[in-house]
Amino acid sequence: MTKRRASRRESAEPAEGDGGAGARLPSGGLLLSDRLYRRVRRARAVERLLFRGMAILCSVLAAAVLMLAGARLTLRRLEGSFEGRIYPRVFVLGVAVGGLTPEEAARALTGAAAGAEPAAVTLNDGETSWSYTGAELGVHYDVDGAVAAAMHVGRGPGSWTSHLADWLRRQDVGPVWRVDLAVARSVFSALATRTAVAPREASLRVEGNKVTAVPGAPGRALDVEASLARLADAVRYHTGDVQVELSFRSVPPQVADARPAVAQAERMLQRQLALTAYDPVTDRTFAWTLDRAAIAGWLRVVPGEKGQGVAVRADRSAVRSTLAALAAGLGDGRGLRLEEATDQVVTALGSGGGTVRLYLTHPRRAHTIEPGDTLDGIALEYGLPPALVAEANPGIDPSALQPGEMLVIPSIDVLLPYMPAAGKRIVVSLGEQRLRVYENGQLRWDWPCSTGAAATPTLPGTFEVLRKVENAYAGPWRIWMPHFLSLCPAGSGCDQGIHGLPVAAGGGRLWGPYLGQPVTFGSIVVGSEEAETLYQWAEVGVPVSIQP
Repeated sequence: MTKRRASRRESAEPAEGDGGAGARLPSGGLLLSDRLYRRVRRARAVERLLFRGMAILCSVLAAAVLMLAGARLTLRRLEGSFEGRIYPRVFVLGVAVGGLTPEEAARALTGAAAGAEPAAVTLNDGETSWSYTGAELGVHYDVDGAVAAAMHVGRGPGSWTSHLADWLRRQDVGPVWRVDLAVARSVFSALATRTAVAPREASLRVEGNKVTAVPGAPGRALDVEASLARLADAVRYHTGDVQVELSFRSVPPQVADARPAVAQAERMLQRQLALTAYDPVTDRTFAWTLDRAAIAGWLRVVPGEKGQGVAVRADRSAVRSTLAALAAGLGDGRGLRLEEATDQVVTALGSGGGTVRLYLTHPRRAHTIEPGDTLDGIALEYGLPPALVAEANPGIDPSALQPGEMLVIPSIDVLLPYMPAAGKRIVVSLGEQRLRVYENGQLRWDWPCSTGAAATPTLPGTFEVLRKVENAYAGPWRIWMPHFLSLCPAGSGCDQGIHGLPVAAGGGRLWGPYLGQPVTFGSIVVGSEEAETLYQWAEVGVPVSIQP
């Protein structure tokens, strides 16, 4: 065997003249140089090293896979062992809740949650801001939400390695807040009033003799529900002060373009409107003529009928404001029946204008009782039936008036419920025993009359014809009163009126020879023909002034 190896080495040596020294013949029979031979040997060595490295790497990777598989299997076993419970190392408000069921965690957090202070909240509308404590807006710690977040730790989306990391480190669940919507809604509802901007309706402006259309603009209204949702989202997981931008919705005007109404407004402004108010107590008439500028201030552009087009209407509130200003200038506490007067003026303007007669009112008064005063005497002083004064003072005994007490004196309007008849007036003079009739400021008739006797005096004051009875019967006196004009309201304790010579139950006519003397039971009596004439001339509402 030794000889064979030696023989092979000898045969591998080159002979003289066969290609030079240092040449080697590999086993394949080719002749290689020493340099090339060394390269081949090195390549083969690298191959062996790479093979060994790959073998080691595969072994390491296999071990790592086994380790990871073991870790994942361990994680699954741990997760299974905490089914229905919070994973370990989880804290809420500094309270360890790991290993607890949701119910147990909620009980454990009761004390800490009660002491949790919500953040301050600033609401703003882009220009103005309002600051509140969280409690004022109903913000409080959400225990159930925090427990749900704690249960979610390690169970949410993510790789199993991230879940494994959650097991290995402490997990602090951030604050979770909720809003008591009933509390917050009350605050937002109040803000809705403060932040609302009414839409500007298209309007008309009078510049000299020209009517110009002014376009409308939208307003805004607080969207309470959307703002509540923003508040709830903003405070849910916040740890500091909170800024909430309020949500608004646009409120369009009913009429955005007033140009189609210009022509109608021009026609309305050409109408003449005059107002009068008559005071039957002082026999004075107040009169006003409303100019173009005043009427222009009333006009509003509104949607047309059935929502088609636009129309021009007098705004009731604007008309009422004008009338209130006029009433304030009447003096002595006088005024107007503003609602009634507003209706009259609006109707007149819509009907083409003209003259409008307004009811003039009188104020209540007060009387301080002095020694010696009686209810009848006080009532006589103010021209009112005593029963009406007593009715206005239910807490005072009329038979035992105390000096210093204050009596309410009703307005004289209780005797004047109707609009005074235009241009007509009756004046009775107790001293002269005369009845005079005026029409349009001119004396029409002047007749003698008889008023109440000393025992049954006629009450002086301002009255009006309240009703007309062709032939009235006075039960207490058992007389018939032809052509009776009643002057006192029912229940006032006053039965006086104007009528012709009464007829007794036996048929005889009373007081004829005494006409012109105070002999009646309180009414004003004129001759039979005069009474019939007056009855035909007078209407309900004719003022009657009975003077001393």
